[in-house]
Amino acid sequence: MPPAYTDLAPQILRQRLVVEGYPAKAIGESAIKDYLSELSEVTRMIRLLEPVTHKSDLYGWAGWTHWETSGAHFYAWEKPLLFFSVDIYTCKQFDPKVVIDFTRDYFNASKITAKDFSSSPVPELALGGKTTIAPAGVARYTLSDADLDKLSRRLLTEQPPKVSDSLVVYRLDGMDVLSNLARHIEREVFEESFGNDDGQMRQIYGLYEDVSTFFLVMDQVARRPVGALRAMRPRADLGFLTLREAEKYTGVTVAQFRKHHGLEDDWAERTVDWGTLAVPKQHRAANGHLLAAMLFRAGQVRSCLEGMRHYILLADADLHRTFDMLGYPFAALAGTKPFSYEGSTSSALLYGCPGEFFAAMERKKCAETTDPRLKPILQAFVARFVHGVGIDHRFMFDYAVWPGGRRRCRLPRG
Repeated sequence: MPPAYTDLAPQILRQRLVVEGYPAKAIGESAIKDYLSELSEVTRMIRLLEPVTHKSDLYGWAGWTHWETSGAHFYAWEKPLLFFSVDIYTCKQFDPKVVIDFTRDYFNASKITAKDFSSSPVPELALGGKTTIAPAGVARYTLSDADLDKLSRRLLTEQPPKVSDSLVVYRLDGMDVLSNLARHIEREVFEESFGNDDGQMRQIYGLYEDVSTFFLVMDQVARRPVGALRAMRPRADLGFLTLREAEKYTGVTVAQFRKHHGLEDDWAERTVDWGTLAVPKQHRAANGHLLAAMLFRAGQVRSCLEGMRHYILLADADLHRTFDMLGYPFAALAGTKPFSYEGSTSSALLYGCPGEFFAAMERKKCAETTDPRLKPILQAFVARFVHGVGIDHRFMFDYAVWPGGRRRCRLPRG
């Protein structure tokens, strides 16, 4: 019996999808070449050479196309029945649903099935009608305009906003396909700021998608996501992402982190590992401060409801400066120094206690040492972040503003 599969290189993206079905008619050389050419466009792969084909006298035609990030094989049977099999293997992420739907439509298949053999496998799919992909294997960092529209409409239909304000905040489980709206925003900001693509986003967050939760701001008028914030819990086998990176880049161990900050035995159950707050450039000028306040407060009051006591995160220089300006009581995690990380020339490991945030920001707003030019900005932000002015009614989830409290957001029935 062969040994159980072990992913020896989780940091390297390998995605493999096999799609098989019954075509409406026999598949010949020209159809295979055309299909593989269009498949390159559908998956957004860079083609290195035109598709090549070969015919077997026993079975039928086969073809192959070479991409910069691997390629795809195609096999067509005429005997003992009309049948095709497509095997796609790449080092660049693609959307299985798009490939399956395209293949079904191209060959007018009467029946189609698919299986994902990626490094994060999803269950075998027996498909009829439109495709449903298991959420655990379909974390997507780039959505087409059509998918953005489809998922946005679905979210706003399934959880219709209870207010007329254009901007509302949702909380989405990372296993929910709707959370890809937040990942799309996250990737857009990472690409804009650091040049990160889908593969690099997967290298950073891929192992933590199933323990992630997203706070997502939707513009219900434009029907588009406009801001996102990721929260992560520890994985049983890997621990916290930020603490793994801390040890990798600074040598600080989990034991040293606990000792430095004097953490209790159940600290891991009471800790939130924050990802970067993401607001795309086109939304910052008009609503940047409001979006940031909405997302930060959403994370804070949800953490209060869940009884969280500790925050950890890895912040780039710009975000770190913003925290300092606003008076967020973050300290260097275990006394670490900034370092270069994933395109950022200066990133800092930070630690904070959520119970201290509201009071610290009130003190910052009133402190004599605070630059008078900043006070109007701080006063507006404190009103929003600390007191929820103009924000709390937009939340589409339960939250609390003090430990043990609860404010329930009842969703309308649609």
